Amino acid sequence: MTDDFHNLVEVPAGNDKRKEREGVADELEQFTKGTPPTIVVPARTVAPPSSPETTLVCTWKDLRGVWRIFAMSEWIMRDRQGFFEEVRQGHQLTAKLRGMVLSALIYLALFGLVMGMSHSWQQALMSALKLPVLFLVTLLICLPTLYFFNLLYGSQMTFAQTSALLLAAITITGALTLAFASIAWFFWLTIGEQYTILILLNVGILAISSWWGLSFLRQGMRYVQHGALNIRQGRIMTTWLVIYAFVGTQMGWALRPFFGAPDTPFEIIRGDGGTFYGSVLTALGWLLERLLGF
Repeated sequence: MTDDFHNLVEVPAGNDKRKEREGVADELEQFTKGTPPTIVVPARTVAPPSSPETTLVCTWKDLRGVWRIFAMSEWIMRDRQGFFEEVRQGHQLTAKLRGMVLSALIYLALFGLVMGMSHSWQQALMSALKLPVLFLVTLLICLPTLYFFNLLYGSQMTFAQTSALLLAAITITGALTLAFASIAWFFWLTIGEQYTILILLNVGILAISSWWGLSFLRQGMRYVQHGALNIRQGRIMTTWLVIYAFVGTQMGWALRPFFGAPDTPFEIIRGDGGTFYGSVLTALGWLLERLLGF
């Protein structure tokens, strides 16, 4: 049995084992001295990151029809640099002027309705007519002065560019007054027929809205003139703003009433004297007397 096992399994001799180990060592030495093998890893395809969904916002240039009128002020405030650039290049100024006139008329008319509601529906309709007239007629009176004053101090702006910037200021003023309309309406509902408080509230709304609109005009003139609004032009601009404010307040006084006193009949134009600033000071005095009790 043992003999048969030895015949089947050939046991290598000792010399053969030593030669086998030496052969393996030689192969290992040659492998380490040679160039290391290059391991190729197949590239794994990575899907590109998914881009977020883009929401398209329609602007004045994209809309058509009546909605274009209501989007005008939003486009001017949202993309003022683009608006200033188009004014500087004179791109479609006629279409812009037409759109801004319609926008300002609608915005100011809607706020005029809220102003006149404290008296009667006749006063509301009349205020809706007179408030746009107040701002647009003031613009027509003061526009030539602004244009020629700028020409005297080296401005290169055309009359159409000046008109577009000033009308943009009126459009923003109208949009801001419309934004305040809900606040004015709320106070009218809650304080009743407190005529003096309503006067101060609405005058304050018009003053704040006009200030922001005119600050937009100043930014636009600086941009259109490539930032070349020098010290003299800045002083002229400040002087013109003061003139514009006086003309606007006097025009408003000439077109009054916009609110209508509760105990007086409906009037289209009130012919008595006085001044706008005297009326505002009288209203402020009445308010201080109520608040401080003297």
